[in-house]
Amino acid sequence: MVAGAVRLTDRISVGTREQLSTLYRLALAEYLCTTVVLDDQLVQSDDTRMDWFRALLAEKARVFQIVVFTCRPGDYLAAGATRPKGKRFIGTQMVGSCERSTSGGLCGENRGRAHPKKI
Repeated sequence: MVAGAVRLTDRISVGTREQLSTLYRLALAEYLCTTVVLDDQLVQSDDTRMDWFRALLAEKARVFQIVVFTCRPGDYLAAGATRPKGKRFIGTQMVGSCERSTSGGLCGENRGRAHPKKI
């Protein structure tokens, strides 16, 4: 919607469509208490919007797991935030009916779904 008028999706930039899709996927993953996978989802975003999304992804990663595949890690990580060599993935552990990652994030309310323990 622009100035109160609905805009057709073919009139919206690819970057804006990717961003709307990402917001929808993040909202759905939080509601369903599940993991979301992004594969270079925000590659068409400008620097200002990437800053906003970087902060949003960091906030949501405390609530549920977000997996990002990218050839541009600098778009998603703050400087110096890359994983040091020699460290390995530990896994996730159960907390109630939702998973908690080793980083301490806990997904939203108990939605009545049991998740298997991952190692």
